[in-house]
Amino acid sequence: MFRRPHRAPTAIRGGVLLVTALLGLLALRVGSGADWLHWVMAIAMLVGAVRFTKGYPAHVRAQARAQARGRPLGRGDARIPGKGPRTLG
Repeated sequence: MFRRPHRAPTAIRGGVLLVTALLGLLALRVGSGADWLHWVMAIAMLVGAVRFTKGYPAHVRAQARAQARGRPLGRGDARIPGKGPRTLG
């Protein structure tokens, strides 16, 4: 229950960090547009990652509520939040 909801935001932040580093290296190599690559694109990606991270917990809670109401669980889910272990049969 802990790992699954944290994978997506962590992957997004890691991707933003990687792309920001690559854009920084690219900005060193190009003469014109270096500010655009190094600052504007990086800030836009950071803002997008922060917005995703803020909204993702609500999405996970909505999924958990839907599952608790009887909708089928997704792959790998063994528990219904607040209901204890799921029984087979």
